[in-house]
Amino acid sequence: MTSPDLRESVAARVEDAAWLLCRQWQLGEFDASDGGSPVSARLRVQAGAIGGFRGLGDGAPLDDFEYLDTTAMPLETVVERTVPDPDDLALRAEGGQRFLRLLGPLRARYGQPFTDAFPLPEIAPGPTADADAVAEVAFLRGRVPDAAALAAALGGTPTLPAEPEVAAADRAAVLAAAGSFTAWWRELVSRPGTNAASWSSRRLEHSFVLGTRLGDDEVVLDAPEYPGGTLDWYDLRLSTGGESVPADTPSRDLVRTGMPSPVRYPGMPTDRWWEFEDAPVSFAGAETGPSDLGRLLVLEFATLYANDWFVVPVELPVGTVARVRSLVVTDTFGVRTLVDPAARPGWDLYRLPGSTPSQSLFVLPPALPESLEGDPVEDVVFLRDEAANAVWAVERTVEGVAGVGVDRQGRYAPVPEPQAVPGADLAYALRSALPPDHWAPLLPEFHPEGARLRRVLLPVPGGAPAQPAGRTLEGTDWVAAEEVPRDGVRVVRRWQLARWTDGSTHLWLSRRRSTGRGEADSDLRHDIVTRTAD
Repeated sequence: MTSPDLRESVAARVEDAAWLLCRQWQLGEFDASDGGSPVSARLRVQAGAIGGFRGLGDGAPLDDFEYLDTTAMPLETVVERTVPDPDDLALRAEGGQRFLRLLGPLRARYGQPFTDAFPLPEIAPGPTADADAVAEVAFLRGRVPDAAALAAALGGTPTLPAEPEVAAADRAAVLAAAGSFTAWWRELVSRPGTNAASWSSRRLEHSFVLGTRLGDDEVVLDAPEYPGGTLDWYDLRLSTGGESVPADTPSRDLVRTGMPSPVRYPGMPTDRWWEFEDAPVSFAGAETGPSDLGRLLVLEFATLYANDWFVVPVELPVGTVARVRSLVVTDTFGVRTLVDPAARPGWDLYRLPGSTPSQSLFVLPPALPESLEGDPVEDVVFLRDEAANAVWAVERTVEGVAGVGVDRQGRYAPVPEPQAVPGADLAYALRSALPPDHWAPLLPEFHPEGARLRRVLLPVPGGAPAQPAGRTLEGTDWVAAEEVPRDGVRVVRRWQLARWTDGSTHLWLSRRRSTGRGEADSDLRHDIVTRTAD
């Protein structure tokens, strides 16, 4: 018998109550335990602010920390920032416009004299100066002063230069504008300190060390292979070196007492059989393979052990390294239990690399969620060429004098192939045509400390050897061979802009590494014999 009424079906009536009791017994809902539920937890945490930074890049000192104020700027800015190119005329012209605006009503009287006294330099077309950049600088020259030259002449105090001459009645106003300009010019771009060089041109990555104190113990964290971008705690590890942490990094003890809260998340399995879970998360829809052990472990943990976890929240300031000293839990029977760290072998999912279970370190780095990125001002890819037994560093984009990227790859003009001798049956060539001049070869060489890729100069027919036009290859004489895999490496320099927790904005020129797009084929061949056409 059929009926369009669904009320009887959705009622799901069960006449046998014993069957329900049997199912609950089979699922363990009637199992009792001799333990109580946690009702109170007392947590003692020792926390110290990260107060020392030392770069491990090119030319950085080996034993000297620089004071790091984590409340002043994000850690990505401290690590990635590089010195802007002094020939960046766009930045210098922008600063000159700023000075003219600060003059206010006096701009009509002193704007042009300052522009004539500190003119922008003339430029000629070249690898880093295309026609648009030359035209732009020619237009600005004579209209705005050179901010770099003006700031150097004003000094840090500042003091008005001898030229141009400023009337006595206007000196106070012009000096105030000069003071505002020099302060703005110093803070416009974040520049690295004396010990903050973290980029290694031979490893194509950042490397740095952070230091803090927890009581009488010195804690040193290092990041030997940081490519750049968003930094998190797993980029750091506990260092075993003997660095000396600055003494002005105090620590403090925090004691928190409260009621532990069960861990909850959307779609979490319920404790009882006759209760339906929420629908936002579907573990049945998770796609896993036989070798995907990590995902399988997460699913097993979420479905079987998720209701055994409790949370005791502790608020810590950004830029803190914390260590749990003790955790005492009181249950419903009044029994107090000292909880030890999770020291089982193999359980190190959230453990700081290099640390032991007994150390129980937690790192809250002063990191950014994201930043605004500009267009690349320099883009270099390192590609392996197995046929030529070489690695090519291709400067696709280099920083131009106008502060923007110049497309070297798009401006390349192929060199015509040499013609065969008339009447000859065979044509011989010592080698094929060389790759473009923005392809820098790195040849493998043996070294006792490890295989290297030595950068050599590519000869140019009828001219001097081609020199790198960008800053990435400018000071690089060799690169470690293991740093360039078969997929290649890409190094990009671009401007970054971010806002920090205190509302301040930070502008820096970053250098970041990422994976390339595979191997290259330069079509470079030697001892080529071809048959000429009849």
